[in-house]
Amino acid sequence: NIWALSFTLFCVFFLYSCGDGKSNSGGGAEEFVSCPVEQILANGLCGACAANEITQNNFCVPCAANEINSDNVCVACANNEIVSNNMCIACGANQKVENNICVNLPEPPDPVPNCDVTEILVNNICQACPDGQVANNNQCSTCPSGEIEQNGACVSCNADEVSQNNMCVVCAADQVASNNQCISCADGEIAQNNMCVACAANEISQNNMCVACAAGEFVNNNQCTGCPPGEIEQGNMCVACGADEISQDNMCVSCAADQIAVNNMCMSCPAGQIAQNNMCVSCASNEISQGNMCMSCAADEVVSNNSCVSCPTGEIAESGMCVACGFNEISQGNSCVACRADQIVSNNMCRCPAGEEEIMGMCQIPPPPPPDCPDNSTLEGALCRCDANTRAIAGSCVVFPGIPPHPDNGANMGSTCSTCHAADGGGLVNPL
Repeated sequence: NIWALSFTLFCVFFLYSCGDGKSNSGGGAEEFVSCPVEQILANGLCGACAANEITQNNFCVPCAANEINSDNVCVACANNEIVSNNMCIACGANQKVENNICVNLPEPPDPVPNCDVTEILVNNICQACPDGQVANNNQCSTCPSGEIEQNGACVSCNADEVSQNNMCVVCAADQVASNNQCISCADGEIAQNNMCVACAANEISQNNMCVACAAGEFVNNNQCTGCPPGEIEQGNMCVACGADEISQDNMCVSCAADQIAVNNMCMSCPAGQIAQNNMCVSCASNEISQGNMCMSCAADEVVSNNSCVSCPTGEIAESGMCVACGFNEISQGNSCVACRADQIVSNNMCRCPAGEEEIMGMCQIPPPPPPDCPDNSTLEGALCRCDANTRAIAGSCVVFPGIPPHPDNGANMGSTCSTCHAADGGGLVNPL
């Protein structure tokens, strides 16, 4: 067998050692001897390890300080035992194990007193903690902020209280407790249930109460402030009224149709002007203002103090002004009419000059006026003829019944007719 021969030569070369814990006994190549489990093979011989050692892979491995070798197994001793000569030896009742040595325990201390919850133990004596402190892990400690000591325990103050000198102190009505401090609420807020609650948009805070501002006022830095003239309050804001409106009792009031809004007042436009787009607009030169409307004057009228006024006699209206007619002209229906060359103007009428009369469409000197005939006479030409049965006597026609007729240009003189003369002074002639 080639494999067996090679293995035999290998073992002989290495001091006759073969495998783990096996030794050639000197016999044939196939004879090997194993060492016991508690021994290892060294120099071809089986050798035992130390008492507190075990064998592993043909090596001696020591057990731990608190372990013994038991059947090639490391076994730990009990807590109160030490290892001696690979045996577990128990320490005495008043001993303990330190570094595998039994060490005597110290003498037991005096009995510890049972301190109260408000006390700590100092040099085996119970001592009370100062006021406001509690015993915790045998130390006196101050209660956290917002708590006080009661019967040895820390007790929380109410939500609206702070702790001061181991007493719970209530914050003022308009304050809240935060981080063990009384803090005043901000302007516009009040304290409720230890919280700062904001007042409504149109309210201010006073003495921890929300007070509503009056109509037309808004809140500014926690003060009720009135809106400027021409504005009203809406939603805690000032809103401008319209251009033709004014503010009254927090309402926007429109001005009258013929008025404009100026400095929050309704102002009437001056005479001759009307209101348009909150501005006073002048009427045209020949117009007057009535009921916020521009009314045109008549063609022969002009504007004076916002009234339509007729021009004086002899004048006409032109471009809103009264203009005098020219020489020897009169005004008729806002037109200048020229008089005839032989006429003159008098009281805006075309008249003949003094001493002349309108005769046959022309101004002429009139003939002498006819005489005034007395009663019982008739004008004939330039003479007054007495009526029948009358006679001209001293400028009068006197009635004489039964007088015969007389010839032309004659008069009865008694019982005869004679030529009439003007002896009567009246220019009378007798009847025919």
